[in-house]
Amino acid sequence: MKNVAVMGAGNVGIYAAKAVLESEDMRLCGFIRQKEDAVEGFCNVPVASAAERLPVRPDGVIICVPSRRTEAAAKYLLSLGINTVDACDLHEELPRIRRELHEAALRGGAAAVTGAGWDPGLDSSIRALLAFALPCGVTHTQFGPGISMGHSAAVKALEGVADAVSVTIPAGGNSHRRRVYAALMPKADPKAVEHAILHDGYFEHDSTEVIFTDDLSPYKSHAHGVKIVREGYALGEGGQRLAFEMSINNPAVTAQIMTAALRAGFARFMSGRTGVDQLSYAMVIAALVMTIIGGLSGLGLLTLMADALILLAFFRMLSKNRLKRAQENQSYLQRTQKLRRSAGSIKPFLLTRGSRRRLLSCGISASRLGRDGPFGGLYVRFSPATGSLCARSSGLLRRCHYPDDTTRAHACPSPFFLNFSVHGHALCAK
Repeated sequence: MKNVAVMGAGNVGIYAAKAVLESEDMRLCGFIRQKEDAVEGFCNVPVASAAERLPVRPDGVIICVPSRRTEAAAKYLLSLGINTVDACDLHEELPRIRRELHEAALRGGAAAVTGAGWDPGLDSSIRALLAFALPCGVTHTQFGPGISMGHSAAVKALEGVADAVSVTIPAGGNSHRRRVYAALMPKADPKAVEHAILHDGYFEHDSTEVIFTDDLSPYKSHAHGVKIVREGYALGEGGQRLAFEMSINNPAVTAQIMTAALRAGFARFMSGRTGVDQLSYAMVIAALVMTIIGGLSGLGLLTLMADALILLAFFRMLSKNRLKRAQENQSYLQRTQKLRRSAGSIKPFLLTRGSRRRLLSCGISASRLGRDGPFGGLYVRFSPATGSLCARSSGLLRRCHYPDDTTRAHACPSPFFLNFSVHGHALCAK
């Protein structure tokens, strides 16, 4: 279970928090924003102005702030060793941002995912998939009609603007128009604001209309959409056309994609690392046993040794020197081979409930188990040639199972039932 915080509590931030709460492998550990007031609808979730001030250190942060602030926020979090994801939509700057975040992630020992919204993000993946099917062709992307959160945030950040909504209107092919509805602050100069909008990087490449109004409520909506069409050739055959279309709740889908991307970032963090092997698993089990014994006996030294063993186990799991860790694990397996075989021979074990005794489980494929047990000795035979399994308990029970699922058995006072997996050669009985 990963502890995840959300930076920002706007439209995307609220949906991101909901997405984390619905995730079985994530726990919402807080919001990060300038105002440390409780977020409406999340009264029990901690709020802090910095990741270090949260009660629980986050393993990852979903950055839900305007795109022009995501780079600085991500670098700050990565310097703390915290994984990040953002939906930065500064298309022309993304290559540079990606390079810088890559370097910051390496320095901080964390993973960073950028541009993980629906465009760039989901739409980028769709365009790539369509190009796989039609390598020779052209792709058209039509956005809208709908509200662009990135463009709206860019206008809101301009001096003299109290609130704003930017509507994307498709204009055919890869082109679209922008219509900006803006509410001005008192004494703001409309001409200066309009000039700033038209020359902003978000709008300077599109045909943009600016409308000033005091009431933005008729234009506010979370709806948006996109249609992606690729036309071209496949193996010399023309007239091929592939299309993808969606109508969405913009912040909800963006938040869901970012949450999935953060999950991938967690997995990417373990890429190239040793992970859990038999030696690390044994070290963790040994440390737990030592902790219990140390707590019961009052031996503090034993507890300290257990803590050191846990740290060493985690060091091995996160180590990228996989060759050396593999050699260590192989040495452990060789040295403990006889001990592990002896431990395996203890199975199956018996559980007594009142006057009834039942064989619970075992992990063998062909062996003789016991001589004078409650069943008078259990014999198991497996034939790899026929795939048949036969078990006998000194005349009390004989039960044979064959690949065609036919079974023949004789009743006994305390019957047990066998299940066999040819794949794992695992015998289980109850």
